[in-house]
Amino acid sequence: MIECKVTGLKELQDELLTLSPKIANQALQGALVAASYPIVKEAQKNIIRAIAPYRLYTMAKDRLMAKTMGLTSVAQVVEPGWLEKNLVRKRVKQDQHGAQTIIAFKNQRQTFFWKFIEFGTSKMKATPFLRPAFESQQQVAVDRFKESLTEKLKDLTSLKVGK
Repeated sequence: MIECKVTGLKELQDELLTLSPKIANQALQGALVAASYPIVKEAQKNIIRAIAPYRLYTMAKDRLMAKTMGLTSVAQVVEPGWLEKNLVRKRVKQDQHGAQTIIAFKNQRQTFFWKFIEFGTSKMKATPFLRPAFESQQQVAVDRFKESLTEKLKDLTSLKVGK
């Protein structure tokens, strides 16, 4: 898992601690979603697309289920660009002044093979798309995080003072 720790934001941290945990968490989540956007877009550009549609076969336990249902085929046709369309950002719930956003795939069952593309196998060379996206967009993401969190905190503290 790739992580980035932002340091040097003592004032923002102090401001977050003055807010209720629920409001602080909302501000952090919004800032993380905004920060992860350039990484996701870059990763989508980096994914190698298939030339033509291909068949994706299901696992053994699904074959048994298909056989009991009377189905003859346990393969699904996958269109080129499917992996890139399913790359998304997801929020992970945290408790008190914590937030986490991950970059994942919508359908985990059918995106089982992304790690083979990213890291390669003994028979296939690696064609990474997530690591280069993170490395090239890391500073942009940190800047977006700072800007977004600062704006959200200004809005929230002005509402707090106004009440």
